[in-house]
Amino acid sequence: MKDKNLFTTTMVRILFVFTLLQTTSLFCPDEDQSVVAWLADEPLVTVEDIEQYKKQMISENPQLEEYMKMIDVAEINRSIGELLLQQKLVDSYIEESKISAKSDYKKDLEIAIQMATTTVNNKYFTQEIATRVNPTEKELRKFYEDHKKTIPGILKERGGIKAVGVSFDTEAEAKTFLKKVNTGDLAQIATKEKLELKDFGLINQSVSMSVDENIRDAISAVTKFPQTMIVTDTDETVWVVQAVSKKEESFYSYEEVKDLVKDRALQYQIAEKISDKLNGLKKEYNVTVNDEFFGGVEPLTVNEEDVEALIEELEEEGL
Repeated sequence: MKDKNLFTTTMVRILFVFTLLQTTSLFCPDEDQSVVAWLADEPLVTVEDIEQYKKQMISENPQLEEYMKMIDVAEINRSIGELLLQQKLVDSYIEESKISAKSDYKKDLEIAIQMATTTVNNKYFTQEIATRVNPTEKELRKFYEDHKKTIPGILKERGGIKAVGVSFDTEAEAKTFLKKVNTGDLAQIATKEKLELKDFGLINQSVSMSVDENIRDAISAVTKFPQTMIVTDTDETVWVVQAVSKKEESFYSYEEVKDLVKDRALQYQIAEKISDKLNGLKKEYNVTVNDEFFGGVEPLTVNEEDVEALIEELEEEGL
């Protein structure tokens, strides 16, 4: 839907083109059919220009190709033709009015050229590295085992520790309730005594961001079940919590998600090759870095597991 909106926006960008330059004619039937707009007698927009624009749009947004099939070709051609004509008129005006000679214009143009050059250079640098990356079956299987906890779409069922709890106003009340529960069923006893029970669900140290960190840490450390304990949360509320049982996480088999594994493995290997190449270029070009300027601080790194876990948690909460 995003691509459709993008295309629709592009199609309607042209308004009152003909009022901008009265000497311009568009789609003149008596002229060369390879030209769709003239400036006086000079070709301004050609059929080839329109076709090239279509190819560029599709190369940048492949989904548009199917969408464009649902629209009349003449309508697409007309919209693109007027879009290109508008840009030609703007370009001509900027040149003729001497705006292009202004220092601010030249500065902005230089920055734009630098940014465009950077984008193209990075594209081809990455492409060159990517052509050398072709993980073997053995490497893919190892990658699956090493990264299955972080590859989106591979987790079949989330694991964690099932936990419940009851809050109290004082530690003394919590201790009294703890003695009643011991290794019994906390939920059942709390219901019987008409206490408000909190179900923490499955607690996972890397995922359960919505659970108070003190409770999360205490539950995550449990190895024998059931286990009941008193925990004071970060708001100084006293809880009796019970780690009921542990459920191991399960994953789709390698064969079921091989394509997902290969895509992620390619990303990892390309990133590693790029890093190796850049480090090699530093040595080859004899680059030195003034580490004192950075005060000994290392570059920021992104913990992929934490980020993906947070995204998953937010999605579950409907955010």
